[in-house]
Amino acid sequence: MDEVAISAANSVAVLSVLPAPVELPAGGKLTALSQNGEVATFTLELGSIPAGGTAKARFWALALTYVTATPATSVLTDKIAVDGAEREITAADNKATLETQLLP
Repeated sequence: MDEVAISAANSVAVLSVLPAPVELPAGGKLTALSQNGEVATFTLELGSIPAGGTAKARFWALALTYVTATPATSVLTDKIAVDGAEREITAADNKATLETQLLP
């Protein structure tokens, strides 16, 4: 599960996750997208990944901020949880890496 959120001070901010991912592994899909302008939650189903394997997924999130006073700040956060449908012997070795690219 993934949760992307934006919070703002002295500004108005809105966030939207596009429902069509940029890159997913074969069999992958973005599901259960729910968003309210400040928080978007969704599931990235990555298909079957072999033990010890990796998968890469990329999606777009549009974050807009309108400054109403100074100093203004906007904070974008992303929380990721990794799990599998199969029973895990060592669930602690599941991990997610987040890379963010900001385009002004």
